Amino acid sequence: MNPKIFVLILFLVCGVALLLFGCGQMQFRVTHKSNPNYDFSKIKSYEIVKNRQDKIENLPFDESWLQNTVIASLRDSLDNKGLKEDLEQANVVVSYYIVVEKTVDTVVIDSYYNNYYQYSPYPTTAMPAHRKVAYDKGTLVIDVVDKKYKQFVWRGAADTVVRGKGDKEQAEKNIRKAVDEIFKQLPR
Repeated sequence: MNPKIFVLILFLVCGVALLLFGCGQMQFRVTHKSNPNYDFSKIKSYEIVKNRQDKIENLPFDESWLQNTVIASLRDSLDNKGLKEDLEQANVVVSYYIVVEKTVDTVVIDSYYNNYYQYSPYPTTAMPAHRKVAYDKGTLVIDVVDKKYKQFVWRGAADTVVRGKGDKEQAEKNIRKAVDEIFKQLPR
């Protein structure tokens, strides 16, 4: 096989692999904190309290759509953990809030090194390029409070949940995945 064609095919395969990897589901950094003295086995039911934020700043989506999506995701995830929603006799109250902040990252494109001696006896190098990328980074925080004693029980958070503009379908998938990842950390 011609070496030029082989190199071209190799670059195409790597490019497609990177494109598919880059378009995959977002990875979230999930953190959690819990009350070590609380008996999580007694949690059988929950009540979701709508977020009390005045207005969420820098939202890339309609706020009511985002609120409804988060609440639906909370219900689905908690139901999947075997808990039941009960507005009258809930063991815990689940609340959430979203913080969206403007973020700027610097992306470094590595230098290029070409030492194909069959084409040129001298190596070719280039200096790395730096590029600033601005985006909205949204963090979802979920709090669980014992309803009877009004005692903090657990907090989970995921960053980069709401990001960028436009695609509500992808945003909904990200929110649902983030809520599931957060609640995987909830002790049972």
